[in-house]
Amino acid sequence: MGLHATFFSPAKYGILPEMLPERDLSRSNGLLEMSTFLAIILGTSLGGAIYTIWKDRLELIGLVLVFIAVTGTLTSLGITKVPPSGATKSFKLDPWTEIWGGLKRLYREQALWLAVVGISFFWFLGVLVQTDLLLFGKEILALDEARIGLLGTFLAVGIGIGSLAAGRLSGDKIELGLVPVGSIAMGLSAIVIFLSMRSYALLAMGLILLGFSAGLFIVPLNAFLQHRAGKEEKGQLIATNNFLNTVGMLLAAAALWLMTDLLRIRSDHVMLLVSLFTFGATVYILYALPDFFIRSILWLLTHTLYRIRVLGEENIPLRGPALLVSNHVSFVDAFLIGASMPRLIRFMLH
Repeated sequence: MGLHATFFSPAKYGILPEMLPERDLSRSNGLLEMSTFLAIILGTSLGGAIYTIWKDRLELIGLVLVFIAVTGTLTSLGITKVPPSGATKSFKLDPWTEIWGGLKRLYREQALWLAVVGISFFWFLGVLVQTDLLLFGKEILALDEARIGLLGTFLAVGIGIGSLAAGRLSGDKIELGLVPVGSIAMGLSAIVIFLSMRSYALLAMGLILLGFSAGLFIVPLNAFLQHRAGKEEKGQLIATNNFLNTVGMLLAAAALWLMTDLLRIRSDHVMLLVSLFTFGATVYILYALPDFFIRSILWLLTHTLYRIRVLGEENIPLRGPALLVSNHVSFVDAFLIGASMPRLIRFMLH
């Protein structure tokens, strides 16, 4: 089942920029993340129910999994056909060679490397928070199994809603300004969860907010990876990203074991450490990629104070050099132009 998912994921994310125009990447990634996490909710709930019914007939559970895989295969036959990428590299049986090549390629481009690190950070936090929630619900709130099981659902629902919101707020461009906004909001949400030691309602609200913030964080990064990766290397880079995501999940399990078993840190204090760690990661993102910081300021200012309608955006080349000559009415012009363009603008003002 793991191998099946490994083949599936790079194709799923890699085909989006081949099927759709670049202006639709953010919205399509929002829809993809939302449907993915709804599937996680359904799969988790259905898996528990099936195991309860058939725990003495495991072969029936195996047949259900095969049926779902076959159904997915038949569904995939309806996916829009796209032309071959033109890749000429031969298939290598040694996966480590491919991963090493992908890592070297990512590391050569700082923005691409940090985007992949950011996606892996998302999965690291997801596994850490979801696992810690089991301890939090049992040790701090003394919840029963049913209400503990719902905690992961609140988180996944929040991610689904946040993913759709990120696609909507990005409009026709990849809005990297949402990344630091989502990261800061994740840190604040973790503090809300820390403070919800006696309130199940506050905990549920904190988890939905955390998931919503995570959706704002992850969607632009996935769209950016798909957009920036070259046509012939998209599959390799997305596969390398998946490898690093898995490493992030394993590190999350190790980190929780270190904090709770060895250092005896309480599960609510783990949430506080998650918050501090997220704020630290945000500071590093803004330092390493000031473009993200500039876009987030532009996005916040313009979307708070103005409603912008862009005409002729299809005339802007998404790659290569271009000169944009504009009227200069006020000093607000730079903010409005910068927030409306899908690319970072370097201004010369007189």
